Amino acid sequence: MPEIPKLHLEDAFDDSPQTRSLLGVFQQDAEDLRKFALTLHRCCHRIVAAQSELSAATQSLAQHAAAYEKQKFPLEGEESVLCSTLKQFSNTIDEISSWQQVLATQLSDGMMFPLTRFLENDMGEIQRLDNQYNYSNQEHEKAMDRFCKLSKKKYSEKLAADANEDVFVFRKKYHQTALRYYGALNQMQYKRSCSMLEPLLGYLHAIRSFFKMGYESITVSDLDDFLSNISAGVQSVHSEMNQEALKSAENISSLEQQSIYKYYVEPTLNEDMPYIPPNTSLLQKGGFLFHRVKHAIMHSWERLYFFTQSGNLMQQPKGQVAGSLAIELDGSIGANPIEQDDRRWVFQVGTTDGAKYVVLQAENERERDEWLATIRNIIKEGGYVKDKPRKLKQRNSSGNLKKGIPAGSGGDKSSNASTASLTPPASPAYTAAEVDALMDIPIQFDMISPIEENKTLIETKDGSSSDFSKITGLLNDLTRRINPFDQSGAADAAALGRSFAFSQVHTVRFCGSMEVKSNRGEQLVQETIQHIMAARALHNVFRMFECQMLVTEVSVRLVDPGSQVARSEFPVSDISFWAVHKDNDRLFGFITVTSEVPDRKPKFVCHVFESNSSAEDVCVSLATANKMAFKALMQQKATEGRKSMQKHYSVDGAEGGGKSKPRPPRPPPPQRTISLQESMPDDVPSQGDGDERKVEGSES
Repeated sequence: MPEIPKLHLEDAFDDSPQTRSLLGVFQQDAEDLRKFALTLHRCCHRIVAAQSELSAATQSLAQHAAAYEKQKFPLEGEESVLCSTLKQFSNTIDEISSWQQVLATQLSDGMMFPLTRFLENDMGEIQRLDNQYNYSNQEHEKAMDRFCKLSKKKYSEKLAADANEDVFVFRKKYHQTALRYYGALNQMQYKRSCSMLEPLLGYLHAIRSFFKMGYESITVSDLDDFLSNISAGVQSVHSEMNQEALKSAENISSLEQQSIYKYYVEPTLNEDMPYIPPNTSLLQKGGFLFHRVKHAIMHSWERLYFFTQSGNLMQQPKGQVAGSLAIELDGSIGANPIEQDDRRWVFQVGTTDGAKYVVLQAENERERDEWLATIRNIIKEGGYVKDKPRKLKQRNSSGNLKKGIPAGSGGDKSSNASTASLTPPASPAYTAAEVDALMDIPIQFDMISPIEENKTLIETKDGSSSDFSKITGLLNDLTRRINPFDQSGAADAAALGRSFAFSQVHTVRFCGSMEVKSNRGEQLVQETIQHIMAARALHNVFRMFECQMLVTEVSVRLVDPGSQVARSEFPVSDISFWAVHKDNDRLFGFITVTSEVPDRKPKFVCHVFESNSSAEDVCVSLATANKMAFKALMQQKATEGRKSMQKHYSVDGAEGGGKSKPRPPRPPPPQRTISLQESMPDDVPSQGDGDERKVEGSES
């Protein structure tokens, strides 16, 4: 069986926005599954109740079973084993509906009972846990709010102890409810297959028993194997579900024991819960903090999720997909605890002159000290400037934005985005007019839409065509998903590597594209990279699309590593120039030449990427692919020249009575360099710095 998606029980206590977002996907999937199961239940009831309409009801069941694939469940893959199995069931049931006129009473036990049990027991349990989870979450938020409102000036040990105990009770209740809710949603992924397959399996068994193997369409030789494979698959799912239930129970028990310390905001120090000092060596941290928000006269406190990212302190409210910038952690920023009459464990992050700052409150003293140490460590390591082009908006004393290259990613260490690059050299500052012009430049920050499969045929070196599914087969080493109910094979795409004389794969991130005035020039590429990265800073665009760049002698293709779908493709003949940034060896760009309308002036577009490794490797691959394409073009021209010369000699011999006249020797050709623009047609790219070069070329 393929790997089934699960919620991590360890994340139930943290309740981060990412975990909430993933939980929402599981909740939506459970609701869609419930709707689908209810419709399937109504279809089965029609078959049992309305014997006169059995044929129509059977047809409706077949159609609805086939509609599972069109439901687009968030957690159901495109090549779902359940979808293919339901398709086979749909075909069989559709054939039965053409001749079946009578309904057997055995259908009530074999088809209705499993589905009714699933809806009443399993789906009902999910709804009950969902209500308990939402209620306990609200109670926990209220308890935290009461606890944090304890005044330091009017501090009372009794009130503090009562509030602390309330937080412990409701936090424990919330954690226990969340663990059971997550476990039930994980179990639902196993019950999905059983609940959808058992009614249809019982239907076919009842039909076979009713007709007693009397009709040829029921007694086909493949049906026994089909039913046995389904039964074995369902038993396998039951076995895995039981094993997962045992593991979840053990994990829940272990997590509850390990989380006793976390339930208390201020743990009572004893032998069972010793003092845990703050970790002062962290470089990244995330968690919920109370943020003081100023109003016209008063101020309020909001509980938000804060995290450090690329030298910035980011904030993210609950329910939001992405975070926003709270403050930049550069050299002018300091982090210190401050005293507040109405709050404890308050600290301030901001400049020493108080020009910009944020006031935050942690849950306890240990959390406050860890946040202070983490922020100071980030500033000590360079923060938003040192050895990393992180300073997206650096303004000098006159308020102008410096021309710099920000970090290439907005992700943390766990993501695939880059977090290290070189600091660009000092350059003139942007004036206010230049900043306004930079804001108006049309720049594409998102990747191009996927290529249609019927338009993605690539000519291989032997003249044959290779579709994209074979090309992306090299990039996907995941285990092929096998249908336990239908062991049908699929074509192996491993032979694709032999279809091209040259192929290299690089992991890159797309930074942006913009139109340029020329098709070559190193300075042009350098300025384009600076403009795109500065524009990302001005527009607060932090995230980048990560893809795999497949370089061959035919084209450069950008492939989504998750779905293996081609996002864009650039023929090698359209790539005219490429270069690495002089101060950041992970940033590079290449210029493509496109002519959207014939007989029109061509359009030049510079595409900027950030590589996981050195961008020099990518440029070497581009140079090699360009050389091979140029060599193939020269060989083709030489072949055409020889054919033309042979044809010319044959014509001269025919005019001279079959005897060719000797030709005078030709003078040797002058030794000169051949420009790519002279020796190559318009659709073959040049490379390097745009000067003339010899035929064998030079790498970028």
